[in-house]
Amino acid sequence: MAVIVTTNVRGLRDPTKRAAVFASLSAMRGDIFLLQEVHLRDEEDAAALSREWVWGPSG
Repeated sequence: MAVIVTTNVRGLRDPTKRAAVFASLSAMRGDIFLLQEVHLRDEEDAAALSREWVWGPSG
C-alpha cells in the first residue's frame, strides 16, 4: 500500500525554508508527497525546487 503525505508548505521560494521543508519530508516514510501552496512564481523557482529535491525511490 502506498503512503500519501500531503502538507501545506505556505511557500517554498526562500531557500532556507525550502531546505527545512525538504529535510522534514525526507524524514517521513511517504511514497507520494503532495505539496500545497508552494507559491512558485516562474520557471526559475520551479528549477530550483527540482534541483534541490531528491527524486527517486526512498531507501
